[in-house]
Amino acid sequence: MLIINPETGRIMDANAAASDYYGYSHEELSGLAVTDINTADPTIAKKNLARFAEDRGTVLTLHHRKKNGEICDVDVFSAPIILGGQRMLHSIVHDVTERKKAKRDG
Repeated sequence: MLIINPETGRIMDANAAASDYYGYSHEELSGLAVTDINTADPTIAKKNLARFAEDRGTVLTLHHRKKNGEICDVDVFSAPIILGGQRMLHSIVHDVTERKKAKRDG
C-alpha cells in the first residue's frame, strides 16, 4: 500500500509490505516519487496520477522497478482519499509477474 500525492507524484507513506516488496526502507520509499519506481515515461505516469485522482477507483497494469533493478508487472488499484484535508491517492500494488509469465509461456 502506498499513499501518493497526485499533484507532485511523491510517495508520502508506505506500509511494511511495500517496503519489503520494493526493497527500500520505509524512509527511502516515503521519499521517492512514483516516477522512481514506475518505468513508464514520466509524462504518462503523471497523466495516470491525474486519472487516478479523478476516478473512484482505477486499476492499471504497470511495470515497476525494485531497488535491486528488477522490473515487475504489477496491478495498481488507486482511489482518491482525503487525508489531513488533502486529496491523496491510496494505491494497492499487487505483483502479477508470475501470472503474466505463465500466460506468455502458455
